[in-house]
Amino acid sequence: MGSRPSSTATAPPPAAGVRCSWWDVPRRVRGRVEAALGSPVEGAVTQPGGFSPCVAARVRLADGGRFFVKAVGPDPNPDTPGLHRAEARVTAALPAGGFRALAETAGHAGADPGARLDPWARRHLEQLAAREAGWAAAAAGTALVHGDLRADNILLTADRVVFVDWPWAAIGAPWFDVVAMGPSVVMQSDDPEDAVARLDRHLVGRGADPGDVTTVLVAVAGYFLHSGLQAPPPGLPTLRAFQRAQGEAALRWLRRRQDPW
Repeated sequence: MGSRPSSTATAPPPAAGVRCSWWDVPRRVRGRVEAALGSPVEGAVTQPGGFSPCVAARVRLADGGRFFVKAVGPDPNPDTPGLHRAEARVTAALPAGGFRALAETAGHAGADPGARLDPWARRHLEQLAAREAGWAAAAAGTALVHGDLRADNILLTADRVVFVDWPWAAIGAPWFDVVAMGPSVVMQSDDPEDAVARLDRHLVGRGADPGDVTTVLVAVAGYFLHSGLQAPPPGLPTLRAFQRAQGEAALRWLRRRQDPW
């Protein structure tokens, strides 16, 4: 097990995008939201977590009601409205009553061979690429998966855990979200080695096939490392650094697994 990082260790990049205030939203849009909610908004507190640009706020209504409101437009990122519409469709299709029990009911990204790639990954690049090619089969299943779990997409209540932000929902292996979220857990942990050990124990407890886990983890590492080298999308200046750090954490986890090939 590794030692705890010193107080001078570099902090992980924040999962935070560029927000604007509820009061910056055009009046006619605010009026339509208030009409839907049934009362005027008296107060709004911007929430910094998450990458989507523009509004994410907790609002307080004149009648005492409280809601969480997200709103975007084509500027600064033209792709974001489509993601919000997809999230609305997925959320509407989920079971009623706030049910979010994951694991009960693809795109391909290759490892980048550039100079910034980890030396261990460069030495094993051919094996990694070959292993990654089978990730879709390894991740197959019949469970509901979130597909984009991070700390800022999770709410803790008095008696349960609630997962929010669902534009990437899909059907797959019941352990997929554990592997996909694992790099951010490792990256943000005070003790990354302990975080890796806990993730592995949890996956064993869920009965996940070790070979399939490794294959999916290779794909997750490749996706984040490749994405982290791209230009920042409009309005999301912190996204690439966050993805790069997740990719490096995924490699750290991958290197600890027994006989990854």
